[in-house]
Amino acid sequence: MNAGASSAGIGLAIGLERHGAQIALITADGRRFSYTEMAAMADAAPLPATRCLVALGIRPVPEDIALYLGALRRGYPILLLADTDSEASRAIIARYGAWTVRDPEPARVPELHPDLAVLLSTSGSTGSPKLVRLSATNISSNAASIASYLDTAPMDRAITSLPLHYSYGLSVLNSHLAVGAAVILTEASVADAGFWELFQREKATHLAGVPYSYELLERTGFRNRLLPSLRTLTQAGGRLPPALVETYAQWAAERGVRFYAMYGQTEATARIAWLPPELAATHSDCIGVPIPGGTLTVEDEAGRDLGDGPGELVYRGPNVMMGYATGPDDLARGSELQALRTGDMAERTSAGLFRIVGRMNRFSKLFGLRISHDEVERQLEADGLDALVTGDDDALVVLVAGEPPADLAARLAARYGLPEGAVHVEAVDAMPRLPSGKPDYGAARQLARQRRAASAGVRPGSVAAVFAQAFPGRALRPTDSFASLGGDSLNYVTFALMLEDVIGDLPADWPELSMAELAARENRTARRRLRWLDSDVVVRAAAICSVVLVHTGLGIPKDMAPAGSFGGGALALMILFGFNLGRFQQPRLLAGKGLEVAGDFFGRVILLYLGLLFVYGLYKGKMDWPSLLLVSNWFGRFGSMLEPYWFLEAAGQMMLAVVVLFAIPAVRAHAAARPLRFAGEMLLASLAIKAAGALLLDQTALKHRTLDANLVWLAIG
Repeated sequence: MNAGASSAGIGLAIGLERHGAQIALITADGRRFSYTEMAAMADAAPLPATRCLVALGIRPVPEDIALYLGALRRGYPILLLADTDSEASRAIIARYGAWTVRDPEPARVPELHPDLAVLLSTSGSTGSPKLVRLSATNISSNAASIASYLDTAPMDRAITSLPLHYSYGLSVLNSHLAVGAAVILTEASVADAGFWELFQREKATHLAGVPYSYELLERTGFRNRLLPSLRTLTQAGGRLPPALVETYAQWAAERGVRFYAMYGQTEATARIAWLPPELAATHSDCIGVPIPGGTLTVEDEAGRDLGDGPGELVYRGPNVMMGYATGPDDLARGSELQALRTGDMAERTSAGLFRIVGRMNRFSKLFGLRISHDEVERQLEADGLDALVTGDDDALVVLVAGEPPADLAARLAARYGLPEGAVHVEAVDAMPRLPSGKPDYGAARQLARQRRAASAGVRPGSVAAVFAQAFPGRALRPTDSFASLGGDSLNYVTFALMLEDVIGDLPADWPELSMAELAARENRTARRRLRWLDSDVVVRAAAICSVVLVHTGLGIPKDMAPAGSFGGGALALMILFGFNLGRFQQPRLLAGKGLEVAGDFFGRVILLYLGLLFVYGLYKGKMDWPSLLLVSNWFGRFGSMLEPYWFLEAAGQMMLAVVVLFAIPAVRAHAAARPLRFAGEMLLASLAIKAAGALLLDQTALKHRTLDANLVWLAIG
């Protein structure tokens, strides 16, 4: 344990001055605040003269953190929320009689226990009136314990990758301030390029994430990034699949980074157990050992110690909450708990590590059989499925990300001895999650009920009707979007026009919005006579119309066309091809899934083209092998009925070039970290390739239809 962590117990807020000129906070625009400055800001924070409950929608900005620290320094309990403006937050503020910075003086001051320091919502859900009561001792002891086992030192720098009203995000701030380390402030997501630019510029050493954060990291090619300053990688806030724990443990070990899989609850301030990095690869299904200062036992319902279990996991330590608050009267109560019954079923392994095996109330009792939802989830995970299991005593409900196997319900029914009708399998685009990133089982149950109750018909003139018309024959789900369904340049135009009739002006990100999100915007008033078109729609429509006009003989006469011009809208189509890759396929390309992207393109476009070529070959009695191999554009053999389709061959070759390029980890890392710079470099490289092709190839014969001549249009897109 380093020296800073050992003294953290005196209180992270009242001990700010002892770190002096050491940097405490760094903002996204590069401003720096020392501990001395933060102490002064905390003392100057605008708080009422009378001790009261302070409500703060805490953001990662110095002013909000100063108010939080100022309240702790003066002994004012503080209610931390995501905001103070939403209906749910206003209801909580009114219920507990909390003061906000907008109020002149507290309207009413409920009786407050002298030990009460912080109030947090459970599970990161700010809509719940049930709050966790934490004391100054809870906060300080947990910060010291975390700093101890993570070996956090004054030279460390964490970055705010999680909300500060969430206990895990708050613990990162607290544990770093407790030892004189720095915190880099940003509201950007780990999926944003700006987050990583700030991370690298300020040399962050600590990155924290919940399971959903790690899903985003995987999608954006995190493990291909070059992050020389990264020293500590932590995960909590829910169970990370053991396979991913092993992956990150091995990846971290190879790079000299320490990866900590951790377990905690808001009721224990933040942290209960941690898995030492050297054990993560070999014990990836365990939560590890209790944090310094705490103990873990496995007990039965009567509180008897079961030894190695299994039984309910019970935690004891100075960070166990004072208790819950469901109304203002509870704020006067003192500490009521000596132990925290976590509600998790656990066992202790032969190596002395604790392992979670289920939840106490996560089961369905069907036909006399008790079916553990957690057990079903683990079995599905072993089968390679991303699934969430819920249900009641009427049915077992399984949500599967993507397209589930057709026989999944039958297989589960047979495995657990149930009638097939008792198992309901639903496909979803993304799993419902709480703001904390944990699975939202309540939303999952609601979604399942809505699916079962939904009628087969679709209301005319609705968002659902637009989707049904654009994607006929598809099994549509509320979480589906135009992008997730594989919308392309052709149905983009029609879809956008139909959708605008239903919801009015289209938001810029409408292709990524789900059917449910778009339905919430439905405009059932009279339609406007004048409409504004999305620029994407105009460009796509112009490109398609130009192809049709020229290929039907109604385009620009050849003697009027500019020298070296392309027939039809091939140039525009190439640009749109690049645009589609950048807008809709960027996450998969950055995640190293280029073959999947190419497979979709070849399956939906090129196979149809090859079918046309095959039929044409049968008609002619001779197969055109260069065309079938998608290389006829390199031979300068034109003049047949198939000539107008040369751009499909060029597009197929460009797709393969993109796959090869993004198969290189360093390229993916560079593209993710600096997207605009990468785009500019691609454009310059493609111009150089075009110039080289003009020198080495006879483009008069090839008519500028080869890969080298067209990569520049892809790069522009």
